[in-house]
Formats: sequence, structure tokens, C-alpha cells
Amino acid sequence: MKKPTYTSLFLALQFVVQMTFAQTQIGTDIDGEAARDLSGTSTTLSANGNVMAVGAENNVGKYGVSSGHVRVFVRNGNAWVQQGADIEGDSTFEAFGVSCELNHDGSILVVGADNSDLFIYSAGRVSVYKWDGNSWNQMGQDLFGKSGISYFGASVGINASGTRVVAGGPISNTSSGQNSGYVRAYEWNGTSWIQMGQDINGQSGTDRCGTSVAMSADGNRIIIGSPENDAMGINAGLARVYAWSGTTWNQMGQDLVGNAASAYFGKACDISGDGLSIAIGAPRDTINNYKGYVNTYTWSGTTWVLKGASILGVDPGGAFGNALNFNYDGSLLAIAAFETNIRTGTSRIFEYDGNSWLKIGQNIVGEALRDEAGVSIAVDSIGNTVSIGARYNQGNGYNAGHVRVYDISQIVTVNEIALQEDRIDVFPNPFQERFTIQLNESLNGKIVVRNSLGQAIEEKNISQQKLVQIELGNAKEGLYFVEIQRLNGTKSLHKVVKLEVH
Repeated sequence: MKKPTYTSLFLALQFVVQMTFAQTQIGTDIDGEAARDLSGTSTTLSANGNVMAVGAENNVGKYGVSSGHVRVFVRNGNAWVQQGADIEGDSTFEAFGVSCELNHDGSILVVGADNSDLFIYSAGRVSVYKWDGNSWNQMGQDLFGKSGISYFGASVGINASGTRVVAGGPISNTSSGQNSGYVRAYEWNGTSWIQMGQDINGQSGTDRCGTSVAMSADGNRIIIGSPENDAMGINAGLARVYAWSGTTWNQMGQDLVGNAASAYFGKACDISGDGLSIAIGAPRDTINNYKGYVNTYTWSGTTWVLKGASILGVDPGGAFGNALNFNYDGSLLAIAAFETNIRTGTSRIFEYDGNSWLKIGQNIVGEALRDEAGVSIAVDSIGNTVSIGARYNQGNGYNAGHVRVYDISQIVTVNEIALQEDRIDVFPNPFQERFTIQLNESLNGKIVVRNSLGQAIEEKNISQQKLVQIELGNAKEGLYFVEIQRLNGTKSLHKVVKLEVH
């Protein structure tokens, strides 16, 4: 259960207009500890956006050059405070922190070290850590790549409870061919990690299956990117979704392929928390003058159907779609293009209006040339916070790297504007069974809770109340909208996320 967090959303509802607000940075830059750390190679946020992990694959830790490390930070007002000591790599050159992912409440962290030699040369390893209130402690055994030069851990994913993880070894040779790559998923049995089902191998040689992976909140669905698959042309790319049957992983729907050779479709991918939406990046799209594009899909029950048109990059050679991340229900999508403007890097936020993806807010641009801002990107479950890694930033030394975090809660696009601005707190958010609404004044009116389809699932009349509790224990996990209706006709709208009860 997450600690109560207060989320203030300013949404307006009266005149038919469109309006966007600028995002604001939360706290100062989180710089790498030293020169050449490449801090920001990976970044991840908890569901409420208050816990963040940052990977620095090239950090010189206690085990030597490029052993790497991960640091975890907790938000304290407008500052980020490190939580516990650095989590260090175990050997030289293993690139610990090349990938990392937090579970929903930010108490469990999975980390990849894709160049680890602890098992065999560059087999790679994945390790999981749990916060005990004072320190980060390893949870179970190391998970090693199955053979040399697998680069297992190049990508990782985790479910909401932190009891299932998935990782890719994209350079591994398998029965499908050389460098076909593979993916493995594991489940926690209380004392150790047990593999779930079979290895999922690439379709053919040089696919680099597992370059990107992601897992749904319940851990029953995973998406896998194979950006060098050649089915639609050399390196056109491919992505597949798999569902867990209880014993095996079975493909869910059709192959999703790049539009032409050298698109590298599947370089990045994500799946929404409910497992019903997916996003796939193609950062080298040749048809779009190498600007890159992202496709999103929704599950129809039998197949994956395009969710709006392709989201196109705007800068030739910008690598748009090299990194991306959904909020919980797949209604908001953060997309990075880390090679724009001489590799300064640009990130953009998009919101789905039911028919198409609308860009919201301003472009988030890196601090300096060659920073590669957007090499990693993460957004919280609600869609209020985004973190962006810039691994070559030089704020604390040559290529020390940094991460910047932004409040994007006010860059929503809305169709109506309220007569007056509200500050209303909804907590905890995300929630599991119930949440509380704290109003800024005693209110007469009605509170209506709607699902993502706009259907009312709960209504409550209020009379001279400032504190209202809403029970939604029987509702499904996902995104909900709390509409506060006043007797004078004005309204305000707030987003809440319900998590699965474990």
C-alpha cells in the first residue's frame, strides 16, 4: 500500500477550448557522482512519482571501472533525497544500471548489468533489491544470462507487486540463429526466483530479441522488441506480445512489424498497466526521412488494432521513439528523441483523446549539445511526473550525466475551463480500495466517479462537507475520473489510479 500522497490537478470545465500548460522542473538536476558515470542511462519512477531510480552504467564503484551503480531518490517537497546507499555493481565493466525498473510502490527494484562476466563472458546478470526501511537488500539470487555474450539484462521489466520480473538477452545465440536473442521471466516464490515457462527466442538470427521488454501490472502479459528482425526488410524490426497461461507464454495476437528496412521497430516498447495498450518505437524510420515514429495499439479481444495514427518524429535523424513510457492506462505517452539538435535531445508528451494522440505542453529539451537527453524516459502511473535521463551531460564533469524530473500534471489538454481555479487534494493516489477528497471549502453538490469510458460507477451527494471518502473496492484496476459538481453548475475533474489489491 502506498503512503498517502497529495495530488493537485487543475482541470477546467466550462468553455469549449483547448488549453495546455508548461511543465515545470521538480527540484534541481540529479547529476552523476563523477565524470564519465553516464548517469541517466536508465531511469524509472514509482506509480505515484515520488520514488525514482537512476542508473549510471559507467560509474567507478568499489568493484572497479565501469562496474556501475544505481541510486534511488525520494521526493521531499521540491527536492530529491537519496534513499539508502548506492547499489553497486559487482565486477569491473559489467555496466550495472544499464537498465532498471521500480515496482508500483517503489519498494522493489530490478537492475540489469548486461556486460557482467560473473557467470561467463558478457553473459549478463539481473538482480532484484528490496527496501527494508533503512537499506536496499538483494532479494533472492542473481539471474544470469544462459551463455556468453548474451547481454542478459539489457532490458528489464517488473510487475506492480514486484513478484515477477522479465529481462532480455538480445545478443544471445539460440536455436533460432546467431544473435537472435531471448527473453526470460521469473516469479518470486518467497525465497528465490523461479523461471516462468520457456525461454522466448527471437524469430530468426540477428533479431536481437529482448532489446526492449515491458510487463503489465499483474505480470501476465509482456511485450518484447526485436528491432533487427528482417521480416519486412533488413532491420525493419518486430514486436510481439505474450500472455501467461499458468505454465507457458503464448503469443497474443499478430506480429507487429516495422514499415520498412532500417526502421528498428521495437527498439523501445511498453505495455499499459492493464495490459490492453502497447507502444512501439521505430527511431530510424527511413520512410519518414529518418525522423522516427511510434505506433500504439489496443487489444480488441483477438488482435492488436492501431490506436490512432502513427506518432511521427519531426527532426531528421532525431531517433524519435528510441525511448518511451506509458502512464498506467495508456492514455498518456512520453516519447524521447535523444539525437535531435546535435544530440541535445528532445522529449514530448502526448495524450489520447479517444481518437488521436495530441501533443501537450512544450518540448522538453536537453541542457546542452551532445547531452543525449531522452536516452531514457519514465512517467508515473497517473501521468503527473516524467523523468528524463541525459547520460552525456557535463554538469558534474565530463559525461557525468544527469536526470531531470518534471511536473506535467498541468499540461493536460481539456475541452472546458472552470469558472474558478480549484485546489483539491485526492489521496492516496494511486489507491487500492478507497481514497479521500479534501476540498478547499465546504461544498454542496455531488461527486461522480467515472471510468475511462465516461460511465458513472459511483455517485455521492455532499452537503457542507470538506472531507469525502470514496469506496471503490469492487472496481477494476485502472484510471478513473472524479468529477466534483457544484450546485452553481461549475465542475472540476481529477484523475485517480486504482491498483490491484494483493
